[in-house]
Amino acid sequence: MRSRRLLKQRRHRHWSFIAVTLIAVIGVAGLYVGRTLEPHCTQVEGQGIVNLPLSQLAAGTARTFCYRDRSGEVIRFIVARDSDGTIHSAFDACRSCFEHNLGYKLSGAVMICRFCGLRYPLKDMGSGIASCVPVRLPHLIVPGAVQIKVADLEAGRWLFRNKDN
Repeated sequence: MRSRRLLKQRRHRHWSFIAVTLIAVIGVAGLYVGRTLEPHCTQVEGQGIVNLPLSQLAAGTARTFCYRDRSGEVIRFIVARDSDGTIHSAFDACRSCFEHNLGYKLSGAVMICRFCGLRYPLKDMGSGIASCVPVRLPHLIVPGAVQIKVADLEAGRWLFRNKDN
């Protein structure tokens, strides 16, 4: 009887160990995948100026765009329209977390830093919190579009360079 109980305890410990190990592996894999996935972006082009139709930005939403410069570097940026209808733009990088090249996750009317996890309402995306501050990107509003100068995009190239380069 005692040996049966010991066998049952060993089996229970064995399965408990397997369950805890499996949960740990899944958790670590989830963190790894979540932090290394390249943020989704819409490819844009332009000669001197990139035009983004305002009709593609509903109030309370943001979109991530990618611009490939002449050297082949991909420069990511976010254009948002807050709930008041005001347009905001910033590079998809923050002043302190940019070295990790993770950018922001967009969730409704909120931007979330993929590295430190800080959250920003779209209306506050230019101010930031603590040292995690989105890098501003100048833009111009013209009838029906948001315009961003290619020179301004290229000035932010340093935010997306690999540490190895």
